[in-house]
Amino acid sequence: MSNKINHGKFRVGDVLKLKEGITNNHIKEGDPILNSRGKVRKIYGSTIHLELDAISLQELPEELIQTYMDEGWSVYVQAILEEFLEYAHPRMPDEAAIRAQDDLIERVDTKNGVSKHRIEYNKWVRHFELSERFEALTSAEKTFTNPALANFYDYMKNHERKVPANWTPNSVKNILTKWAPRKLVGNERTFESFHNIILAFFDFLNEKSYRDTSKWLTIVVESREAMIAAAQKKDRWTSAKRERMEAMEAGVDMDDEMEIWSFSMGKTLRGFDELTNELRDYHEGIEPEETPVKVDKRQFKNIWQNQKITVQYPDGTIKEDVKFKEVKNDLYEGLCELIKK
Repeated sequence: MSNKINHGKFRVGDVLKLKEGITNNHIKEGDPILNSRGKVRKIYGSTIHLELDAISLQELPEELIQTYMDEGWSVYVQAILEEFLEYAHPRMPDEAAIRAQDDLIERVDTKNGVSKHRIEYNKWVRHFELSERFEALTSAEKTFTNPALANFYDYMKNHERKVPANWTPNSVKNILTKWAPRKLVGNERTFESFHNIILAFFDFLNEKSYRDTSKWLTIVVESREAMIAAAQKKDRWTSAKRERMEAMEAGVDMDDEMEIWSFSMGKTLRGFDELTNELRDYHEGIEPEETPVKVDKRQFKNIWQNQKITVQYPDGTIKEDVKFKEVKNDLYEGLCELIKK
């Protein structure tokens, strides 16, 4: 990571630490957590959800951990205001720190009713993010790793009805070619990253003997092009994905849940306004304005001005062998349709 010092907005995946002298309702002066650092997991407006690293959790005294658990506060994921944080360098923990992290998280999650399957899977993800396979990913892929693997698990659980112990090559294929294209928000590059992350993760699971993923790896490699192609089929998107894709195309920060919510609410309110206006116009006898026809002008890219073409108008009129320049304006305005060129 570069030596940047808190310029601009933090992103999911950034490693942060608390600034010196910071206290709030949860964090008191002298609290060991003041020396902690971790990765940004979620962002809600100006609130950062920071997942503490293994060394930070190893250094937490038992009485503090118990206090957090008794009060119902999160131990290993802290919700902290953005203004209290600054960039930090990641720390590589030793095996003792990793074991301490695993033990603490398992204890807290068990108390909070998290399933054994999810606890195990989350441990796989944490260990993967400390591996050479993870380090070989690009910076963007590293940032996307945690949400990508969380989505993969959720798609398996909710749509294939399978926990990790029951995953099959067929269920892996369904996630990649069916559920991810329908639900995962992103462009072609997003799906390329998703593919690379799953491939690296399965390689890691195989190497560590967590699971035999040899058959899954073959499926991942073979499904790459099919997944990317399926993700382009907008008619198969869920309504939630369609709305988030609109937000992304409008320039909304997809790491900021508050910004996404504001976009969604704005769209809903605009919809109410349009409906209200339509009802008012109906009762007042005002004809609604026609919606302009959207024309894909790329279809005219290689037609020269004097090239003869054939067009058809909505009333059925066909003009054959007419010069492009003579009907260009009608074509651009959607008043007629190109039939032959």
